[in-house]
Amino acid sequence: MLNEIYESAQALDERGLLTSATNPDVAKVGECPCLLIEIDQKGVLTGIRVLAKDDTSKLWKHCKGNHNSFPAIRVQAPFLKKEESESFSSKLKKIAPKKLKNYDPSKGEKEPEKISSEVWKKLEPSEKRDFLQSVNYEENNLKSGVFKISEWSLNQLEIIQSNTPPELEALKRLIERFPKTGEDSNAFSLRLLSFIGSEVRKMNSQDELNFIAELLVGKYNPKRKEYEAKCMTYFDVAETEEVSCKVMDRKTEAALIQCLNKNAVDIDTSVSSEICPLTGKEEPSIGEKYPSPKLPIIGLTYLYSRNQNVECLTRYRMKSCAAFPASKNAVNSINNALSFLTAPEREKKTWKPITNSNQDKPNLLIAYLEDHPQNEALLAEILNDASDAEENEEVFERLCAQVIGEIKNVLAKNPKSRINLVILETLDPGRKQITYTNSFTADQFRANLIKWKKSLKNHPLINIDTWDKKEKKFKKWHPISILPGQICRLLKMNYTQGGKTNSGASKKLQNNPQKTSALTMQEIYGFYMPQVEHEDSFLLLSALEKTLRKSKILLQVAGQERRLIDFSASKDFNMVISLISALLWKLNITKENYMIDIAFNIGQFLQLSDLLHKEYCVQVRNKGDKNKSLPGQLVGNQFLSIATENPNEGLSRLRERLKVYLAWANSSTGEKCKLAKWILARYKEICTKISGKEIPKSFNTAEQAQVLLGYLAAIPYEKKEEDNTKQGEKENE
Repeated sequence: MLNEIYESAQALDERGLLTSATNPDVAKVGECPCLLIEIDQKGVLTGIRVLAKDDTSKLWKHCKGNHNSFPAIRVQAPFLKKEESESFSSKLKKIAPKKLKNYDPSKGEKEPEKISSEVWKKLEPSEKRDFLQSVNYEENNLKSGVFKISEWSLNQLEIIQSNTPPELEALKRLIERFPKTGEDSNAFSLRLLSFIGSEVRKMNSQDELNFIAELLVGKYNPKRKEYEAKCMTYFDVAETEEVSCKVMDRKTEAALIQCLNKNAVDIDTSVSSEICPLTGKEEPSIGEKYPSPKLPIIGLTYLYSRNQNVECLTRYRMKSCAAFPASKNAVNSINNALSFLTAPEREKKTWKPITNSNQDKPNLLIAYLEDHPQNEALLAEILNDASDAEENEEVFERLCAQVIGEIKNVLAKNPKSRINLVILETLDPGRKQITYTNSFTADQFRANLIKWKKSLKNHPLINIDTWDKKEKKFKKWHPISILPGQICRLLKMNYTQGGKTNSGASKKLQNNPQKTSALTMQEIYGFYMPQVEHEDSFLLLSALEKTLRKSKILLQVAGQERRLIDFSASKDFNMVISLISALLWKLNITKENYMIDIAFNIGQFLQLSDLLHKEYCVQVRNKGDKNKSLPGQLVGNQFLSIATENPNEGLSRLRERLKVYLAWANSSTGEKCKLAKWILARYKEICTKISGKEIPKSFNTAEQAQVLLGYLAAIPYEKKEEDNTKQGEKENE
């Protein structure tokens, strides 16, 4: 991973964009609830509030690994003594019969702490307040030095005491007010405990009350047989007008990083200069530890890690970073490059979450223009999954226009400028790896986008109604765009049939998505962004075959019902049609040609057979009552699978079944047989198209796709007699 990202760092550095955005001693707090505590100029506590874990994850801290953290301090033990925690638990257990349904007293004796926890969850905010106010705040369990800034932190942050930038004024004030000795820490802890007790009566939020309860009395750990808190606290100044930004502000974090990096002095003489494997130059090595940036989506990322028990390395005394002694400058530039490319404001432009083809958790996609990394083009969006692309084709066209427009100037200067794509995957909490990487010229990238846009229009008019979730009604099928992330997610679908609809006409669809997609991201990008001018027909046919296999049941049920009730199935159906159409276009099979070929028209023939069978059942079996139930499977749908693979066999068996319905349609007269006559006329037109052409023994993958499109497409016809065809037209729509 280091090699690929280092190339990105070089490109950013050449354009002056590689600012010091990270420092090994400045990190994020992490995702957990947190108690924010504000201190005024006199050192008096003025306010507390509980932050949600999403808000806490944005906070920064200054630390040495897992130690000496400031201004974030984790409280490991409850504020109150063990006896008070046991008393609190006992009070909750006493009201268990009232609060818990089917309460078992014997279980309460065996697992009292578990019962107490369940009772606490059932309490209303007012009841929780009463419980928290009833505890004895004098029985404190506060250990000496819990809330104290360490000597290491004071030494490291001493540089901000002189020539303080405006953004660091709040941090400077907080350091001055915060306890520095054990005695001061104890006094501060008692004031904090008293202040929390006075603030409890004002709390109404369940989250706040739950957090305070854990902070005061803790949660029981049966293995260690003690109460634990493990609550995060964060400190800030109370004033807002006298400082340009608060301690918790990102501006403070950025200013501190700049200050620390600017004044960094390498006093570790044990770090020697070595040949850097990334630059090839002799430079000071990284030392003891590589940075561990916290990237969006995949979280904490170790730029370099290895199993410490690997004997082939330890045998040669290559412990820790000695196994890959990259230079400090190179590693820091990699860290800063990742920080720039994954900044929150760069989402959709240079990074975005993308579907993982092998598991449920998403991966991180990073994409950027090598000659202009700060470009505003939505590269990550168009290489992944447009947010609103499922609406219609216009969304994708607007996205294409935005991307091509933004890279226009770069193309004018250098058409060979490259767009780099990297996808990062989580293997386990300690390991992240590049699962896919690619690079295209900007000119090639633009050409591929234009081709994909054309390929999405390679579909006939589909005669299926799909459910519109927003308008809550059925709408005629409409074409939509589909991008790599959607293709990967789509091909995880696993449709089955179970049960029946209210009409009893067909079975309901059930989708139980699988973890693994039928296509890997490498295969998807292989036809979405091909590297060569000529398409890989083997890849395209393989992708088409897997798409047909995955969507077979969905398409068959849609053809039987001529509508899809489920919104998710409707969305998948729309995307399947778009994907099949695009793959056929890339195989040089266009709708202008395939709509007059045998395969497509056999699909149309099967659809007409469904219509005739349905009309026969309505008029003959149900005596003209359209509300009565129909067969579970119509005759064309029944032989669709056979005709798709072996057309002669399918048509031969279909002919035997159609004899009764054709005899009725040919002999019937009167007003009720108009639709039947319309169907016979369409049969004749399709047979004319097929006649004179040899029907193959079997259809290949591309022809099977055409049969399915023909089965789902609207039946074209010429209006010769308006009165005789009006009913047929209505039914066909």
